[in-house]
Amino acid sequence: MPGTVSPPAVRPPSAAGTVPALLLLADGRFPAGGHAHSAGVEAAVSDGRITDVASLTAFTEGRLRTVGLIEVAFAMATATHLRPGAPNGLWMPEALGQRGPVKRAAVRRGLLGGGEDGVGGDAQDQETVGSSLPPAREGPRPPLEEAAALRVLRALDAELDARTPAPPLRATSRRLGRQLVRVGARCWPSALLDLAVEGGLDPHQSVAFGLVGLAGGLDVEDIGHLVAHHTVTTPMQAGVRLLGLDPFAVAAASAALAGVAADVVAAAGSFATGPIEALPARSATLVDLAAMAHAGADGRLFAT
Repeated sequence: MPGTVSPPAVRPPSAAGTVPALLLLADGRFPAGGHAHSAGVEAAVSDGRITDVASLTAFTEGRLRTVGLIEVAFAMATATHLRPGAPNGLWMPEALGQRGPVKRAAVRRGLLGGGEDGVGGDAQDQETVGSSLPPAREGPRPPLEEAAALRVLRALDAELDARTPAPPLRATSRRLGRQLVRVGARCWPSALLDLAVEGGLDPHQSVAFGLVGLAGGLDVEDIGHLVAHHTVTTPMQAGVRLLGLDPFAVAAASAALAGVAADVVAAAGSFATGPIEALPARSATLVDLAAMAHAGADGRLFAT
C-alpha cells in the first residue's frame, strides 16, 4: 500500500551476531521496566544508610555479593538447563531453541515432540529429565520436551520464590520478568518464549533474563554478565537521581565494581551446572525488611 512502511525483518541472532542483542538488553533504556526501580536504594537513602558515592558503592557491592549472586546464578541456570543440545541441558529438538520468527501453530503441530505420538528421546533421556524435578501438573500430557521445559521453569520458580521472602520483591520480580519476556518476544521471536507465555508462567526477572538471553542467541556467561551489569547499574543510577550525586563519580564507581561482578559471575557459573535446588541462597535481610517498609511509604519516587 502506498505510503506505508513495512516493519524491518527480524533476522536470527546467528545471522546478525549476538553483540547487538547483548548491548540492547544491557541498555537502561530497553523497555523492560527497570527504570522504575531503585533496588532498595530509595529505602536506604530514606533511613540514612546511603548518603554519598562511597556508601552507595558499598551498598551496591553488598547487594551484588548476596542478592546479585542469586539473580545471576538463576539466570545462568535457566540458560544452562534449557539451551538445546547442551551436554548439561535438556534434550530438545531444535524447534524449542529455534531462533528467529516462529509460528505458534508450528509449535502446536508437534515440532516440540520427537515422534508421531508427541514423545521424543529414548528411555534414558526421559528418565534423566524427570528424575530430580517436581511432578507435572495434572491434565493432558504435552510432548516430553515441552513438559520437561515447563517442569524446569517451575522448579526454578519455586526455588527463587523460597529465596525471595519479601512479598513486594517477589511481586516486582514477576512483574519485571513478565514485561521482559513480552518485549523479548517482540525482539527475538522464539518458541521458548512462547512456551513461557502459553504455559501460564510469570517468570521471575532473573529467569526471564535467561530465557530472553537464549532467544537472543547469548551464551550462558554473557547472560550472567548481563544480569550482573543490571545489578550494579540499577542501584547506582538510582543514587544519582535520589541524591543528585556527580554522575561522573558514580560511573567511575560502577566501573570499579567490574572485578566484583566478574567474581560473582564466575561463582554463579559454578552453581548453574548443578542441581536447581543447590543454587545459592544468600540473603540480604535488611534489604528485605526495607522493601516491606518502602512498599507502604508515601511519596515514593521508585516502586522498590
